[in-house]
Amino acid sequence: MYPVCTLFGTDCYGAPVYLITLKDESGITAEVISFGASLRALYIPGAGLPPADIVLGYDDLNGYKNDTAYLGATIGRTACRIPNAKFELLSNTYTLAKNDGKHHLHFRL
Repeated sequence: MYPVCTLFGTDCYGAPVYLITLKDESGITAEVISFGASLRALYIPGAGLPPADIVLGYDDLNGYKNDTAYLGATIGRTACRIPNAKFELLSNTYTLAKNDGKHHLHFRL
């Protein structure tokens, strides 16, 4: 089946945040939002039972904006501090905000 994309809200810059729903032929359904690639829901069918959501997630974007537990978050290549608030990628050096002493820690909008 093809993914279904619906508007879930807008981020702090006014950009749209989408809910992408993926479903397979066995009835397993995953919902991912484009805000941090967060897994919002995962529905698993049971024998003779309606599908049950087996992950913790929020009903609206404000839950994710205010979340301190990072529910459903997809963790990128750096899941902690970026030393000295800078990194190199493809021969370019990027400088980040020093929000943890002289280091950078988990940028969130």
